[in-house]
Amino acid sequence: MEKNKNDYNKLTESSPKSKCSDPNIIFLIISIVSWVLYLALAWMSFFIPNTKGGYYKAFVFWLNIIYRTNDPIIFFTIYINYVLFYMIVAIVIGFSTVGFFVYLHCYFITKDVNVRNGMMGNVTKFHFIPLCFISLLFIIGESLGQNLNYKNIHLYTTILFNFIALISLIIIRYNTEFESAIYILTINRGAYSSLIALLVYNFFYTFWLYGNYIKQDTNSWDNGCIIAFSLLIGIINNCLSFWLKDIILAFVNILIYIGMITNFFKLKKDDITLDFSGSYAGGIIDIVMLVLSICLISFLVLKYKNLYLIK
Repeated sequence: MEKNKNDYNKLTESSPKSKCSDPNIIFLIISIVSWVLYLALAWMSFFIPNTKGGYYKAFVFWLNIIYRTNDPIIFFTIYINYVLFYMIVAIVIGFSTVGFFVYLHCYFITKDVNVRNGMMGNVTKFHFIPLCFISLLFIIGESLGQNLNYKNIHLYTTILFNFIALISLIIIRYNTEFESAIYILTINRGAYSSLIALLVYNFFYTFWLYGNYIKQDTNSWDNGCIIAFSLLIGIINNCLSFWLKDIILAFVNILIYIGMITNFFKLKKDDITLDFSGSYAGGIIDIVMLVLSICLISFLVLKYKNLYLIK
């Protein structure tokens, strides 16, 4: 009887039903679905046609409407030059794509325990949460298209979803630990960190858009935002980069500020006078934040070079 009981226990432990009851299997399935959904929507944003007439073409990314025109200067606060924006988005999605394939390869093929523990820890197994909310940002943006028919619901939900995605991704990024440099570079400091930098920018961009949508005196709103938000984007991204010892986050922040500086200083003097009351404060702040980000990367490389080499 005892032998039969032991045989039954072994069969039960190895049965398909027992494996399916493993909670990590459920989280793994949700994880893969969320990664695939996010990446599919991300790459679709490059290929969905936005050519409904007019002399321009538009690239819609979340609620950022990037116009490609013969004169690609846009008089928006904290607006990134379209060439740099394409580059930033391609880098962020590229990091995420490489990170996802590294994740799959090491989880299923090499069966690396380090990756399994890193992606399926007590906190990190919830990494599908920011990915799902980022996917919702794509759905909102792509459903809006280039018609620019913003409604309160578009702006409210984008600000809320962006905030949830940002906070949850920072928590996941902080708690995800790997021992191999390739996992850190592609997943932790690649996919996660580059998304964090872009989410910080998008939060303030959408907040400006909301204020511009509901306010009658948009000129004073723009003048305030170009100073406050130019400061806040750089301060938050640089502080997060310093706290997480993350050079990729600071690097993406540098690209963001290069794009903002390029767009601002391509404006003519008359345009700056008309749209920003003749103030160059926003452009000067952008330059200062760019220099600080470069200095931060130099500091991190020198201070934590052993950390980057070992991990």
